[in-house]
Amino acid sequence: MRITPLDIQQKTFPTRFRGFDMDEVGAFLEVLREEMEDILRENASQKEATQRAENQIKEFRDME
Repeated sequence: MRITPLDIQQKTFPTRFRGFDMDEVGAFLEVLREEMEDILRENASQKEATQRAENQIKEFRDME
C-alpha cells in the first residue's frame, strides 16, 4: 500500500478513555517507516545512477 501525503494528512486515530489507540498508532507508524525506507533506498539508487551517468558523460567529453 502506497501512502500519499494526503493519506497522512487525513489520517485520524480513534480515541479511547485515555487517548489514542496505541496499537493503531503503532501500526500506522510502522507503515510510514516502511514507506520511508523504500523512498530512501530508491533515492540512493537514483543518486548512484545519476553519478554513473555523470561519470560516463565526463569520460565521453574527455575522449573528444
